[in-house]
Amino acid sequence: MKHIVRRRVTAAILAVLGGVMAACASGSAQGATAGSTAPEESGQIMDGPGMMDPAAVSENTMADSFRHLTALKGDFMYSPYSLKNAFRILYPAADGESKREMDLLFGFGDGEAEKMAAVDAEMVFKDGVGVKSVNKAFVNDRGMESGLIHPEVLGTEDVDLRTFGSGTVSEINGWVEENTEHRIKNLLAPGTVTEDTRAVLVNCLYFLLHWDANEYQMLWNGEKEVPAFSGEAFLSNIKEDGPVDILRLPYDPVDGESEKEHRYSMVVICDREDSTEDKVDLWMSNKSDKELLEWADFSDYGYLEGYTDGEYTVPCFEMETKTSLRDVLMEQGLEEPFNSQTHDFDRFAPVYADDVIQGTFIRCDEKGTEAAAATAIVLNETAMLEEPVVKRVVADSTFAFLIVDETAHEILFMGRVSDPKYEKKE
Repeated sequence: MKHIVRRRVTAAILAVLGGVMAACASGSAQGATAGSTAPEESGQIMDGPGMMDPAAVSENTMADSFRHLTALKGDFMYSPYSLKNAFRILYPAADGESKREMDLLFGFGDGEAEKMAAVDAEMVFKDGVGVKSVNKAFVNDRGMESGLIHPEVLGTEDVDLRTFGSGTVSEINGWVEENTEHRIKNLLAPGTVTEDTRAVLVNCLYFLLHWDANEYQMLWNGEKEVPAFSGEAFLSNIKEDGPVDILRLPYDPVDGESEKEHRYSMVVICDREDSTEDKVDLWMSNKSDKELLEWADFSDYGYLEGYTDGEYTVPCFEMETKTSLRDVLMEQGLEEPFNSQTHDFDRFAPVYADDVIQGTFIRCDEKGTEAAAATAIVLNETAMLEEPVVKRVVADSTFAFLIVDETAHEILFMGRVSDPKYEKKE
């Protein structure tokens, strides 16, 4: 019998939402293709001073995120899909270098934004079970009268125009909690929204699906017994790559979906049963987004040879995380949106991304998986490059005046004032 998880297990777990992981990775893969050769080597001419070298945009965004968040937090969960969906709201307002970087990192310029909208629309959530993704833009209405804010250009129809104040963080957190079935609480800390904040763009992703597994107890790292779940595994759902096993655990279809679809699955990457050291972190860190997706794709896979049967044992686990993704995004080449002096989003408002905050939750056991993520992009007012140069018109000496009909192009009245006289009437 083939045991997939046994002892000395450090497992990386990917919740594969049909085309969701492909949607997350295809942007970076396209960006890598566009920038596979450095400009100084290929003779490419950059578009202008300060333009980013496309080769600086990572083709390994998931591996980069895995390394960064492992070093920062140890155990963690992160949602590439929720992150990308939040930036999908901002993308239609982007110009210049910010648009260029978002195109390279997320692939938005190749129809990826439309593809994600279609994936969202295909999600099924019924009677509290299934998958759902929702976007919302909370926009400070200060500046609307002066024409400085144009929320209609954002990539969501759900725009909440409001005057930001002391209760704004609580109101945004309440919306997030409601749309993650009360799993993501207090996404934004007090003080996140300041007098400079012009908008907060939010995506919520919620996932609750079931499978049929058995309760179990397993020995974790040869030291302690922990709750687990186990079952039989088809050899068509198991792969081997050097020191690691890759296991596919399909979820039951949502009510109304075809029983044969199994659109969603969890993929577990763990050390081989006979391994004497942990290799998962190294394996994950060395995979490009394209390679990771290929290993997680079992659609055209045959079966694992050399075995007669398969079975698995995976520990039950639950965790919540909240972290800023600003640094990891900048490491991956998304820099200009965080420049406090950028004017690349003036089509919407004079703003820049002050921070990107993501909260996640997961609970996994023999019944299935409940997972949630919420990503918020906090947009603050762009800093002035220099003191404004103001043209002042002050009629403090003799002046002439006209009263005109601008439609008929007629002067109705004209006059001159050299000694203004005025008596205020009660």
